[in-house]
Amino acid sequence: MRQRFCGLGGNSVKSIGKRGRWAGAALVLSVVAVTPGCSGDFETTRETPTRGTLGRELYSLLCDRVGAQALREDITGRSYRELCHPPAGGTYGAKVDLAKLDPITAIAKDADGNDVSIERQNENRTVRVARIEALSRRREDLILAFDAAFPSVDVSVKDLANPDPKKTCNPPASGVKA
Repeated sequence: MRQRFCGLGGNSVKSIGKRGRWAGAALVLSVVAVTPGCSGDFETTRETPTRGTLGRELYSLLCDRVGAQALREDITGRSYRELCHPPAGGTYGAKVDLAKLDPITAIAKDADGNDVSIERQNENRTVRVARIEALSRRREDLILAFDAAFPSVDVSVKDLANPDPKKTCNPPASGVKA
C-alpha cells in the first residue's frame, strides 16, 4: 500500500493525524493544569510572622542545612526542628529528638557494597546527631557573629525626597533617610 506524503517535510498524513491527537491531548491537559492557578481566591492579607535579626534567620537556615545533611533519613526535619526554630514564644531546644527518627533495624550496605552492622549505623548516627547539637550549643555566638558581620543599618542609596529630579540619584544629605 502506498502512503501519500504531504508538503510537511515528507510526513505521512497518518502520522500527522496521530501527532495532532497527541498535541490536542497535551493542550487540554495544559489548560486543565493551569486553570486552578487563575482562581480569584488568592489570599493577600496574611499576617507576616515575627522575624528575628538577620543573624537569627541565617542561623536557622544554616542549622536546617546542617541537620538535613547530617540526618538524611529525617526528610521532614522534625527531629532537629526545635534546635533550629524556637516554638512560638518559646526557647530553642537543646537536643535532637531521637524518638522522631526511625529506628535502625536492618544491616545496610556502604558505597562499596559491604555490609554495615546495626551497631556501626547507630555509632554513625550518634556522630551526626552530635554535629547538630554542637552547632546548637554555639547558637548565640553564631547569631552574634552574623549580626556583627551584617549589621541592621539603613543604607541610603538615592535621595528620593529631593525636589530636583536630576539630583534624586545622588546620596541624600546626612541625617535624611531616603
